Amino acid sequence: MATEQIEGLRQRRAQIEARIAALEARAKADRRREDARRKIVIGAGVLALAARNPDFARWLAMRLPEVLAERDRHLVAGLGQPPGVMP
Repeated sequence: MATEQIEGLRQRRAQIEARIAALEARAKADRRREDARRKIVIGAGVLALAARNPDFARWLAMRLPEVLAERDRHLVAGLGQPPGVMP
């Protein structure tokens, strides 16, 4: 009898641990999705400001390479240039 109860409790524990793991994975995915959305919204706002303010665009073009990975720097090349001018 006690052995059956112990096994039943172990099964319940395994089910609860699986539910906890699933909820934690969902929360992590939600946080990542929210972070990606935040980056997109902020990036769009910064680009809109740069389009309206050439001084800000030049400042941004100078500062962004300091914080971007080498592989991403080409994405901001020409940011401070007038439209249609390629670096």
